Amino acid sequence: MNATTLENIVDTSHFVEDKTVVGSEKAKRILSICLPFEKAQLADIAKDVKTDFIKGYDDRFPRIDMEIVKNSVKKIDGVAVPAFATYDVFSENNTCERTFKINSSEYGIRPKLDLQLVPHSPIMMKFYSHLWNSWVSSDGVPFIVFGLMFSFGFFSLLSNLIVLKSILIPLAVVGVLMTIYGIFIVNRASNSVNLSRSFTHTFSGLVPDNVRELIKNEKRNFDSIILVEESYNWKIDDSIEIHKKPNPDPLLVGRKDNILPSDKV
Repeated sequence: MNATTLENIVDTSHFVEDKTVVGSEKAKRILSICLPFEKAQLADIAKDVKTDFIKGYDDRFPRIDMEIVKNSVKKIDGVAVPAFATYDVFSENNTCERTFKINSSEYGIRPKLDLQLVPHSPIMMKFYSHLWNSWVSSDGVPFIVFGLMFSFGFFSLLSNLIVLKSILIPLAVVGVLMTIYGIFIVNRASNSVNLSRSFTHTFSGLVPDNVRELIKNEKRNFDSIILVEESYNWKIDDSIEIHKKPNPDPLLVGRKDNILPSDKV
């Protein structure tokens, strides 16, 4: 679910009742007579399940789904941003920081939220992902060599034979495409592109006196107390990183008295 206002969050809140959900009586009856290998499919629906009611909390406050708070998105002036900023009221840090990343080597695996919040070209990211997962840089050389041969070699040798030109022109086109593809492999197959966008939102208001008093009184009852604010003033910072594939054979070096084996003495 996507929410854009605090009212949306409140609408999804709910109280947890202190009760036990009774399992199916029919399933319980069958369990008493069925064979052992039949029991697995009936055990869950026959079981009595008690709610995770917490006395002193659920009878006083409704629960909200913090995943909705965390994952909701809205647009401000056409730019997708997190819908809410959150702050720990007992921290001296009054800034909410959120960073979302897309890595071309894992493109398509990342959550949809990341894809909404980090501007990018899906076609190019999918192409870079294909190169990363299919090739290494050296694999591009044969594509370039054969591509050049198709593009120039055969065409130049038989260019005077008009009848064969209709055959060679498609080969030349394939050769050009192979050459371009090979160049991309050489330059991109061992690199992944990491795109990230960081959002920073600062709380600039004051909590009402009665709410501040409530927070102080409830501090001992909760692990943390979070203030959720509808976002309105995100500062945005974009970055691009290029990562190469790691060398699978790292070098192991021993040090003795600050002298390395390769040091000259």
